[in-house]
Amino acid sequence: MSHDTFYAPVRWWFLSNRRFSLLEFFRSDISCGVLLVAWGWGSVRQFGAWCWCVGIVMRDGLASLGLVVEVGRREGLRRVMVEATLPELGRREWLRSLVPARDVKSVRYRRGRVRQQPVRSLGVSVRCDSRMEAMRIIELDRAGGLAWIVSQPMVVRDTGSDPFSHVPDFLYMLSSGELVLENVKPLAFRDDRFARQSGACERLCGVLGWTYRVEGAYGEADVAWLSYLSMYADVVPLPRVACCLRDRFAERAVWTVKGLRRACELDAVAYPTLMHLVWRGVLEVEEPSAMQPGDWVRLAAGGWLG
Repeated sequence: MSHDTFYAPVRWWFLSNRRFSLLEFFRSDISCGVLLVAWGWGSVRQFGAWCWCVGIVMRDGLASLGLVVEVGRREGLRRVMVEATLPELGRREWLRSLVPARDVKSVRYRRGRVRQQPVRSLGVSVRCDSRMEAMRIIELDRAGGLAWIVSQPMVVRDTGSDPFSHVPDFLYMLSSGELVLENVKPLAFRDDRFARQSGACERLCGVLGWTYRVEGAYGEADVAWLSYLSMYADVVPLPRVACCLRDRFAERAVWTVKGLRRACELDAVAYPTLMHLVWRGVLEVEEPSAMQPGDWVRLAAGGWLG
């Protein structure tokens, strides 16, 4: 039997799955079928050599990429930094229990820069090292779909000819099961150094089957709007106001802020209900800024007012 015939099933699976993850492959049912076919088609020597190669990749997968990953683990009241292996990084519950890998006391931060940003949909608080990171947490919280999130989850070290280390900002899992490693960086700070750091993160995510994202292209108006809107996140909507808004939008698709205030008598007590519905994405506004009286408000696509 030829060499190509023996590796044809394996090569077919790799090419048909662009988002290749070695860990997901060995956890899937198709891996069992491929191994059985390889056992039946190939000799014991070929199969043993193939398993030996796979064992090397599983053991030295990160080293073969020129990467070392260190994570923070909680032992009692202390944080201990340990080197993570490829199988450990594939365990989602293990990832969920990580603690921030960077010690705030060892870095020179400006006063008020480090904050605990609440994630209301999860009932937890996440440490943020910048205002932009806090705004990203608010954006993720507003969008919904978060299963869990960890800030500064790991230290990614590149051991190449020009070694460096980098701490990504967030690692989170969506309700769909997708794992996302994310950096929050304003456009003005995305230089060559950051490009190298992003390259290391992309290589790591490529092996693990994660998604890598770079966010943070916020203007001052966006930051101010999200910060203002988040103040209404915990508001309990008044039923009479929600019913009035439902009836008004049944009459007309678009209203001005001033018109809604008059039609539904939105006083200082009722106005937070309107802003809470904007936070939830039920209502959309013309200009995400300060909600001027002349700005229009409309029911969002798929929005519903009970």
